[in-house]
Amino acid sequence: MNNIDTKKDLVTQILSLAIEISTTSIIDIFVDFSSHVKGLSIRIILNGWGNSTTHNDYDLNKMIYLDFEDSEQKLQEVIDYLRKIKEEL
Repeated sequence: MNNIDTKKDLVTQILSLAIEISTTSIIDIFVDFSSHVKGLSIRIILNGWGNSTTHNDYDLNKMIYLDFEDSEQKLQEVIDYLRKIKEEL
């Protein structure tokens, strides 16, 4: 598997976990891809979105640039975090 295929697989795992967790709990997970900077933004609010929620309220707020050397490691860290959340549900 080449580098881009590995990154696509990791991003797919993140999106799949985000959908599964967000649809079965109060946890809100936002995943956005910004193609112009090749960046994947992941934001998690463990207590759910509320009227007064701001960017300071995220339990995780991470931007991963897919063309950076450490992107696979950072993607895997998010997957590990999401798996931990899922186990605790």
